[in-house]
Amino acid sequence: MPIMLIIDLIIVAIMLAFCALMIVVTFAIGLVTHPIRTLLAAFNILSGVVGGIALLLAVFTWFCYRHDAFDFNQVFWGFTITTVVCIIVRILTTWAINRIARRDRASQILAQPARPVNRITEVHYHITMPDGRQTERIERKKLVDANVTDQRTR
Repeated sequence: MPIMLIIDLIIVAIMLAFCALMIVVTFAIGLVTHPIRTLLAAFNILSGVVGGIALLLAVFTWFCYRHDAFDFNQVFWGFTITTVVCIIVRILTTWAINRIARRDRASQILAQPARPVNRITEVHYHITMPDGRQTERIERKKLVDANVTDQRTR
């Protein structure tokens, strides 16, 4: 039984090492291609993790720490202020990431060349068969700068 546990632990260690390697590679590629956005994303994730841990520790301090202890106020309010600061950092980094993305989209839209207006329309064909029957066929066509006139007699 212990041999299977050791094999499972080795597999878990290999998977964790592979995940850590992928995170490092992703972070390195992000730093090369978009350094500011990558650093903002890293601070965003880091502030979320630190804020979550500080919130859990503040709740733990409130319920499990003696309120008459000499350092209760420093510990509790330290964790609370850390949580608030992490929330503010997360809001600011999210705003900055979204602002950069909006600016990039706007510049891409402005950089696009003008394109002709295309429209898809239905074309109705009125066909008279050799035996005199009238049929109608409808096709959807993409018209590019085309002038379409109605040939039907009025």
